[in-house]
Amino acid sequence: EMEGCGKDYVVINWIDSKAMFADIITFDEHLEQLRAYNNRYGRGLVIYWHGCTEEIYSKLRDDMIIVRDSFPDHWIFPTGELADGNVPMFLS
Repeated sequence: EMEGCGKDYVVINWIDSKAMFADIITFDEHLEQLRAYNNRYGRGLVIYWHGCTEEIYSKLRDDMIIVRDSFPDHWIFPTGELADGNVPMFLS
């Protein structure tokens, strides 16, 4: 874990963006795919842009799949730069 801006950070290796609402049935349909990502790439984030039910969290065995309904407010690039809306140094 990394610390910055008074927040704790975890490394996210993949993001799956889903423009839908997820209930437990929908999440069960996605779970095999998400676990395959874990096996290949490690910890990841799935964003259900239209929300999800609380039941989904009971399906998560550990913190290898993080479920959210929006992109995190604060995050850090692999270079250690804080994402602040400016072009990161590694792209300029």
